[in-house]
Amino acid sequence: MGRSVGADDVRAGGPALRLWNRNFVLLMAANTCVVCSYLMLMPTFPLYVRSLGNREDVVGWLTGVFTLTAMMARPVAGRALDAGLFRRTYLFGQLVSLVSILAYPIVPSTAGLLAFRLLHGVGIGVTTTSAQTIVTEFVPKDRLAEGIGYFGLGSFVAMAVAPALGLYVADTFGFAAVFAASACMMAFGAAFGLAVRYARRLGAGRSVPPSALLERSAALPAAVAFCAGVSHSAVTAFAALYAESRGVEHIGVFFTVFAFAVVLSRPIAGKIADRKGVFAALIPGLVAVVAATAAMAAADRLALFLAIAVLLGVGHGAAINALQTMAVLGVDGNRRGAAVSTFYLGLDLAAGLGPALGGTAVSRAGYPAMFLLASTCSLVGLIASIAVVRRAKSRAKRRHSA
Repeated sequence: MGRSVGADDVRAGGPALRLWNRNFVLLMAANTCVVCSYLMLMPTFPLYVRSLGNREDVVGWLTGVFTLTAMMARPVAGRALDAGLFRRTYLFGQLVSLVSILAYPIVPSTAGLLAFRLLHGVGIGVTTTSAQTIVTEFVPKDRLAEGIGYFGLGSFVAMAVAPALGLYVADTFGFAAVFAASACMMAFGAAFGLAVRYARRLGAGRSVPPSALLERSAALPAAVAFCAGVSHSAVTAFAALYAESRGVEHIGVFFTVFAFAVVLSRPIAGKIADRKGVFAALIPGLVAVVAATAAMAAADRLALFLAIAVLLGVGHGAAINALQTMAVLGVDGNRRGAAVSTFYLGLDLAAGLGPALGGTAVSRAGYPAMFLLASTCSLVGLIASIAVVRRAKSRAKRRHSA
């Protein structure tokens, strides 16, 4: 199999790289299958654990511990990717995930589920970090934000379809069928991953020091992503319960509208970021997230919930796409794995802390106060981003006048 053309080849004067090239499409298909596999189990795994007679606290721990090992695996995966081990790292994550999914119905004890849930978190952490790093090898640098935007579309389509599909399969055919379907999707993802012609780097397989696990330049995008992610996760975690408390029915449409708003916004935001700079997409996106989260405090009918879903989806899609681009933009090819893992640590922390802190706020102050507090998190990220823009403009002005 011949050597693949990557973005670094184009920068070195090699053959022109099209955005919708073979490797980009295959990797996008693989990532969509992986995310679909994971999201099919998101609403059904807790139901499965409870059906085995476990208490609610056990259900919560077995479900949430997944995020912990995913976070721990990301920097290690980034280190392997920066050593040029693209194929091995990506397929290792998929294999570990596949084994874990197949083991769930075979080892139904609490200890067994805990062990394979921890292992599944490792697999997903490695796989998603790998996909988001490897895809930057197959996207033209001058269309990086647009390419990242398109690449994420499959994930959000899966977000709109996979959870409902998982629940339907569980209700109709049972939990064993859900695990089988999830495993099949992961296997399809591995098949697409095997077909990718991975770019080769000089020095592939070299040793990367442990101190290089994280990328300092990606710390700001990760921090802002954490702020926006806390707001987003608080809304999505409590939207259904909040709607129920307000007597609003058919709230499931909220999540579908949100997903499609993200799908529509990401490519547009990517083009804006490529042409006018990442902050041209980031600042409006964060403004939309702040406004949508705060507006939840006053939502009392379905139409308002759906309007908020559109605003939140557009804002979240634009902001996260811009931040992910910022994390890898200007980073050397042999540091992209560390940059991606650093960025996703911010999102992982938000996904874990957002619902936890939101639940505490609801129990003490109620839903409206919680949503207003959650909006201040993304507001902090917005203020920090504006400060960075102003500082950059000030420095440019001083250099110009010197």
